Amino acid sequence: MKLKLKGIDETFNATDATTADTLVLELTSIYEVDSFREKLTDESLRHFEFLDNVDNVAGKYDNYTFKGDVSYSVKDGVYTAKYFLRKKTETEIRLDALEAGQELQDGAIDELAQIAGGNA
Repeated sequence: MKLKLKGIDETFNATDATTADTLVLELTSIYEVDSFREKLTDESLRHFEFLDNVDNVAGKYDNYTFKGDVSYSVKDGVYTAKYFLRKKTETEIRLDALEAGQELQDGAIDELAQIAGGNA
């Protein structure tokens, strides 16, 4: 199965042990284990999909967050890494929407201030 994260232009091969709460990947180095971990942002986990072997969507998930926990084992040079996620609470989802709206409003206020000050 493949994993497609929001805003990242690549897919990742996940093992059959992968679930929405536990992403399991087989990687070739500790660098890849850490590099994938860095991709697990709230933005990339806002929406992610599992794809089947012909790239059809097999599952869609929204509003997850990375718990910060990674475990891995090494056998024959293959790192099997597990990344633990959780679904955000309704309060967290509402707070994210509020913060995004505030950022837009702050940008609009800055633009108006520049126009009013003659700097635009």
